[in-house]
Amino acid sequence: MGASTTIADVLGGVLALAYTVISALCVAMSPMMFDAPGSTKNALARLLFLTVLPAPICGGVSMYLAVSRVLALRPTPGPPAAPPASFGRELLLVLTPVLVQLVALASAIVLIQVLQGGSLSAPDRQSKAPGSSASVGGGNTFDKVP
Repeated sequence: MGASTTIADVLGGVLALAYTVISALCVAMSPMMFDAPGSTKNALARLLFLTVLPAPICGGVSMYLAVSRVLALRPTPGPPAAPPASFGRELLLVLTPVLVQLVALASAIVLIQVLQGGSLSAPDRQSKAPGSSASVGGGNTFDKVP
């Protein structure tokens, strides 16, 4: 292990610490996504909630990986620094739990955008699509011919 491995581990630990602090605030505010009418019955809103919850845990695991790798370093004879390709590989190894959680969160957000138009409330089964001219109330009054 060389100097770049240590830098990657320290950088990964700092990024994981920042992610953990920010995600803890997001978890504290996540129950508010159920304020929309019908959102407690919405499966995609529950999926989004379940992908937000493990964020601080994933950040903590990444911090543990970074700290344990830094503490386990022992000077070894050989080249003083690892090649630059090793830096990215080591950083990816430390941040893998955070990246996996972010991919799951992004997937849940994309599903909500595509399937429900970005709304966390339960879809109304009686209403028409947003682009259609007819609505639940019978359409626009200007559409009727006297």
